[in-house]
Amino acid sequence: MEWLKLGGPVMYVIAGCSILVWTVILERLWFFYRFNKKGIHGAIERIVGGVSDSEDKFSIINMRGRKELLAVKKRLTLLYVLGKVLPMLGLLGTVLGMVKVFQQVSLGNIGNPNALASGIWEALLTTVAGLVSAIPAILFHSYFSSLVDRARTSLEEGVIERISGKDA
Repeated sequence: MEWLKLGGPVMYVIAGCSILVWTVILERLWFFYRFNKKGIHGAIERIVGGVSDSEDKFSIINMRGRKELLAVKKRLTLLYVLGKVLPMLGLLGTVLGMVKVFQQVSLGNIGNPNALASGIWEALLTTVAGLVSAIPAILFHSYFSSLVDRARTSLEEGVIERISGKDA
């Protein structure tokens, strides 16, 4: 916990965002694990099930399909935004740390390494924390986006197969 103090106030924001990133990652991993095991057939049933042959049949199926796809895409935008914001927060911490260093220099503490060290620590720690937190967010966002594309394709194929089977 000492590194949180050394990183300054921005470090607390980065730590909170990092916890949020890993919460979303773990939740989405669990979701896709369950979805791939048995969820796809349930999703197809929720999309096509109980739809009668009417003029609105395809608009109802389309609406239900979009709803199921929203569940698959859930929280990916948050992961994307955190992946973009965390490096900026690290940069903000870097700037604030360097401001502390220059304040010490303006007070005549240029020859006192201890006076400069806290600002340099803050600058370095927040940079590292921002990047270390952003990298998994960006990587998992990309991975989950590919899973969303596969899920969309599977849903479309399953719905078409199911409709074709009903109409035959």
